Amino acid sequence: MLRDLGSTNGTRVIGKALDKLTDHRLSSNDVVELARGAVVLRFRQSEETMEIEAGELEPLAAPAIRVDEQARDVWVDGLKLEPPLPFRDFEVLLVLYRNREKACSKDELATAWGGEFVTDEQIEQSIYRVRKRVELNPSSPTRIVTVRGYGYKLTTPTQG
Repeated sequence: MLRDLGSTNGTRVIGKALDKLTDHRLSSNDVVELARGAVVLRFRQSEETMEIEAGELEPLAAPAIRVDEQARDVWVDGLKLEPPLPFRDFEVLLVLYRNREKACSKDELATAWGGEFVTDEQIEQSIYRVRKRVELNPSSPTRIVTVRGYGYKLTTPTQG
């Protein structure tokens, strides 16, 4: 059984958010996400459990980019971005982050402007600024990739 005791960022099992303070029965191979995916665990039923010697396990890799919506913080390779992203750039990254591994159209990214008219150039400039802050090599992006003729996609490589 698994219970979220009221955590700030919630607990998800196989992609579904758990109700706080309610028991959830786990099944073998269920994927449990804590802290908005910063920690990912796979549950195995006890009869499938095997003993592992100390040092046999490698630590789980953390996502290269993590966004804390409530604190409005962005973490890149485990380090908090300082200074923080400007409001609009954060909102654009947030749209991408909420749709990780999915192509986002420019119309979807325009929602970061809250209904204001926005040009493709404004979106492209925002993406350019965000890439400068989160990419290892902004001229050859691997984290925020262009989907030709459509928009952009945030990939989820791990740090390290």
